[in-house]
Amino acid sequence: MAFALFLLSIVMKKLMFKRGEVIVAEGERGTVVYTISSGRVEVSQLVDGKKVVVETLNENMIFGEMGLIEDKPRSATVTALEDTVVLSVGREEFREKYKKDKTALLPIVKALFDRLRRIAGIMTENIDITSLIPGGNSGAGDESFEDDGRYLVLTGANSITKRVLDFEEIEINTFPFNIGGKAAKMKDVGCDIRGNRLTIKEKGPVFYISSDHLVIMKNEGRFMVAGRGADTPVFVNGQRLSGAHTLVSDINELQVGREGSPFVFNIGTKKMKY
Repeated sequence: MAFALFLLSIVMKKLMFKRGEVIVAEGERGTVVYTISSGRVEVSQLVDGKKVVVETLNENMIFGEMGLIEDKPRSATVTALEDTVVLSVGREEFREKYKKDKTALLPIVKALFDRLRRIAGIMTENIDITSLIPGGNSGAGDESFEDDGRYLVLTGANSITKRVLDFEEIEINTFPFNIGGKAAKMKDVGCDIRGNRLTIKEKGPVFYISSDHLVIMKNEGRFMVAGRGADTPVFVNGQRLSGAHTLVSDINELQVGREGSPFVFNIGTKKMKY
């Protein structure tokens, strides 16, 4: 949100993209940074000639920030997953703003450090960064994994989360799977599932769950959970995560949000029946 407000203070462009349109293409040169005003985008790369999805980004998140810093080709393709509106600013406009207000760089630095934290967290698990990418040894793109016949099931662990999930179990078999939050009116409290994303609609201001809070991954038959940054606390079996955490039990307690958050779920494995 801070970066979106920052864009409003300088020369900006409002761009609209239809579902499936490419916003940024891997390999092209660009000097523009974007923030998502509404909608959702997919970040992907070509690995050995195959498309692999790195992550999904949602409202108020930044992409293309390296275009403000270096003159190198874009490292990934960004595609609209639904009708999306972005705000953009070019390098020269940004530099003019930075000359007058040194704090203008802070949102960019934060975006870079959040990305580095996720990479560092994965490395603490002694796995390759490709664990963030649903390709390699575990599958490709937004496809369901069938390598070992196992998938995850998310259920409510208390009355609040059972109601949020409408007393249903959520099957997770497409990775990476993202969980985030959204403020909602009391009558709208619940959840929304779109593709590989679960949005938990929380009453009033979102005190517990950020819009892009955690990601669940699968790599070589292992399921892993990781928070998106220092301000997105995640607890597994009562322990706050400091990086990516491998689920070693068939059933685990997953608490989303700061300590005391009521959003506690059970997350466990199941095997597909053939």
